[in-house]
Amino acid sequence: MSSYKPRSAILVTLPVWLRGSKGIWVFGAAVYMLIFSSWIFFKWTNPAQELLLANLGYLPLGLFSVISALFAANQQLINQRTRRAWQLIALSLIFLVTADLIYLTLELTRGVGFPDIPDFFYLMFYPLACIGVIAIPTQLSDPAQKKTWKLDLSIIITGTTAILWFFLIAPSAASAGVGWAARLVTAAYPVMNIVLLASIASLLFRKSESNTRNSLRILGFGLLIFVMAGVAHAWLVLQDLYSSGSAVDILRSLSYFIIGVAGLRQATPYLNDSQRHKDSQTTWLTSIPPFLVVAASIVMSLYAARSGTSSELQSDGLYFGTVVALLLTITRQVITVRENSRLVEELNLVSDQLRDNTKVLEERVRSRTRELERETNRLRLTAQIAREAASVKDSESLLQRSASLIHERFDLYHTGIFLLDQKREYVILTTSPTKAGQQMITENYKLLIGEQDIVAQVAAKGEPVATVEAGLFLTPLLPDTRSEMALPLKVENIVIGVLDVHRDQPQAFNEEDMAIMQVLADQIATAVERSRLLEEVEKNLKDLENAYGQFTRDNWNKLSGGTAAGKMGYRFDNIRLEPITKYPDIAEEAFKTGTIISSNGSHMEANKEKTVAIPIKLREQTIGVISVKLKEGYDSNTISIIESAIERLASAMESARLYEEARMRADRELSISRVTTAISASTEYEQILQTTVREIGNILSDTEVAIQILEEPAGGKRPERREQ
Repeated sequence: MSSYKPRSAILVTLPVWLRGSKGIWVFGAAVYMLIFSSWIFFKWTNPAQELLLANLGYLPLGLFSVISALFAANQQLINQRTRRAWQLIALSLIFLVTADLIYLTLELTRGVGFPDIPDFFYLMFYPLACIGVIAIPTQLSDPAQKKTWKLDLSIIITGTTAILWFFLIAPSAASAGVGWAARLVTAAYPVMNIVLLASIASLLFRKSESNTRNSLRILGFGLLIFVMAGVAHAWLVLQDLYSSGSAVDILRSLSYFIIGVAGLRQATPYLNDSQRHKDSQTTWLTSIPPFLVVAASIVMSLYAARSGTSSELQSDGLYFGTVVALLLTITRQVITVRENSRLVEELNLVSDQLRDNTKVLEERVRSRTRELERETNRLRLTAQIAREAASVKDSESLLQRSASLIHERFDLYHTGIFLLDQKREYVILTTSPTKAGQQMITENYKLLIGEQDIVAQVAAKGEPVATVEAGLFLTPLLPDTRSEMALPLKVENIVIGVLDVHRDQPQAFNEEDMAIMQVLADQIATAVERSRLLEEVEKNLKDLENAYGQFTRDNWNKLSGGTAAGKMGYRFDNIRLEPITKYPDIAEEAFKTGTIISSNGSHMEANKEKTVAIPIKLREQTIGVISVKLKEGYDSNTISIIESAIERLASAMESARLYEEARMRADRELSISRVTTAISASTEYEQILQTTVREIGNILSDTEVAIQILEEPAGGKRPERREQ
């Protein structure tokens, strides 16, 4: 299987901040570092050029780190404080590269002494780098652990100083000659390494935004390698083992490369890395270095005590530093234990408070649950009462049913429903399920609206009221009342009555009771108004039906009176059609009663010969009768078929009557129009009178028509006009 991957797949595997030109820049530096490291191991060039190549080998990687740091310092997307910090780091790297150039120049010309000009530039790198690292905006990971952080940092510095004192500082000071400058510079290098190491260690206890935090990790790793290279260089110099191009120079070149990569990572500020496990990682990472340093210091002390080859100055400094580091560690642990004890106490206190609060909350929840259950039960009762009351049609039964349900379901001492009179002067007790209420209704109990009684006040103001004192506004018929509440029955903000409820316990009604009972009162008021409107509609409908029935009956009476004299209807005997002048007895009875009558009584036996009279009804009004003589053995559905035919007959007859009325009305309108047109054609007074008499006479044949002007005109009496 081929292992070839397309270029796009390879680019996807690279981090975002290494793609493009920055990736090429880093790749070139990495290749050069590998070549330079390989040369240090194998030295495949001319030995005469080794010194030049060894000193020039740093320069490309040093320039790589300087350019990368300057690139990060000039990114406008980075905040100003971070840019200034990277400017200091870039400046420190410039001093370092300048020192390498001066060292190369001196070594190739007059030689390098100690101390010499490059040492000034080398030593300037340390404070600038420390200030740059500290200046990057960060904050403590856990501000509550500030004391512990300071102690951990002190342990790292003290332990490292003790170890470096044993291996570098004391031996370097002893072998540096008598000059004060040489002693000062010799001691300065380890001290600066310790300071730089302390600034690197401080990064473990601090946090920053995601992009800067990742850059600081790379930067701290690169500076740590630089410190290791510096310590190794100093130790090799003390042992007279160092020469340019040694293996320790690989660490120096690697530190340049990693610092440059950190600058490129910082120059990509739009990246957001995952925050998962950040806090837990910070906790265990910061707790390890102090103990490692103390352990290393103890091991070195045991080694020095056992070997006995070190000087008294070396061993005493190591022992002293180890003891101080141990004391700081013990102090740190004591503070940690005390802090943990305090936290445990606070946690226990918080736990106790939480338990107490939990009990209080549980009790409140139980209390609130009971209240909600009571409210839910009352709302359910309210809905049931409203539903059952709504099923009653007439208003009187509705009020009685509502009052009884309220009194029974809510276990009240007394319940009454008052309604306003038509003049809205009094509120009258209309319904009550109690004996006292029934007696008050018998006595026509009523209250003047607005007087000193809560029912009268509610009727006047339209707002619910509950008594706050036992025995207030009591009536002699209700001696055990201790709490009373009155609620308005309102329809469209108009008070139509009052719901009055009593209990025999003091202060028995609260705001929740008032709200729930008001909902019930509104339901009752709506039901009462609906029942009243329904009664009015039914009454109006009944009046309309009676009026329309009377109108129909009168019109058919007029129509029957206008038929040929003596003709009451027609009869068909399966041979001929002939008029009748008198109703058969059975037909006359059916006409009067409006029911089906048979020759052997109203109860008909099927399949027997009989005469049946079926009324013709229109809008519940009998306008005629059909009598049928059925033969023996007729079908049982015959009567139903005849009734269906009679219903259609009634509709057809009504349509014919309406058509006849419409035709007669049209004839009248036509005659009136013709007379009006003829009259309008005349202009003289005498001619108008003559035309009017003549036209009316033509319309009303065989009728004498006369027009007489009763008032005498000024010119004399006008003659009477007649038309035969």
